[in-house]
Amino acid sequence: GISVDTQIRALLLDNYVPSTTAPLLIYGRGGTWTVDGVNLVLPADAKFRVFPPTSLSGWRALIEAATGEVLYDGPIASDFRLNPTSDTTTIQLFSKPSTYDLYRGSLRVLMSGFTLDVINHLTLESYLRGVVPAEMPTSWPVEARIAQTIVARSFAANHLVPWGTFDVYDDTRSQVYLGVRKEHLDADAVVASTAGQVLMSGSSIANAMFSSTAGGATEHNENVFVSSTGAKIAGVVSYLRGSSDRDASGVSYDAAAPYATWQSRSYSLA
Repeated sequence: GISVDTQIRALLLDNYVPSTTAPLLIYGRGGTWTVDGVNLVLPADAKFRVFPPTSLSGWRALIEAATGEVLYDGPIASDFRLNPTSDTTTIQLFSKPSTYDLYRGSLRVLMSGFTLDVINHLTLESYLRGVVPAEMPTSWPVEARIAQTIVARSFAANHLVPWGTFDVYDDTRSQVYLGVRKEHLDADAVVASTAGQVLMSGSSIANAMFSSTAGGATEHNENVFVSSTGAKIAGVVSYLRGSSDRDASGVSYDAAAPYATWQSRSYSLA
């Protein structure tokens, strides 16, 4: 297994370009919070904006209370974090172009030039609460959701790295992570009941890849992850072997899935 205190870093905004009219915009919700470099405990619903450098100054932060009172207006470091100071506090990344913009844990803001990245730092177990119901409907059988939870935890744990600024993307490049707004009590219960459980291959955590649809069979990893010319470049992974995914009568288990069958368009010879 893996410790329930294990941390993960999910990239939420990549090379985001704020402007003087559309700065980075973040709120603290539900409780108090702090910003590195600003010696204040901020109230719930305080509004935090970051403006890009101008000819007169570098990166600038403006923090206002919900009443409009200015709490801070001044320079901000090129690398800082927004931290909840209450168990009830979540951070709303309002600048994310999605309604799923509310997160547990802290947000790290990292500037370079005139762009910035925002990375969510939180426990792996909290992260899974925003992953599992995004990847599998909570209406599905509980055993399927248990399997999905262990697979999702294994995939994430396999991608933890000691270098760089983040471990996983928050979309299908890794696995879909939608934060607090996607959490569901049924999914929370499965995450809690399987806490720390991962798939192992020998002494290593398996890279537990998954997809929505297999079309009746899976494929060997070296036949999937090829070069742009189709040349095989991946080594054989013992547990990523292709196999049939059909019932005893030969019907694909995902036959009813919307992407189980497909066809290309018709093309002229030219």
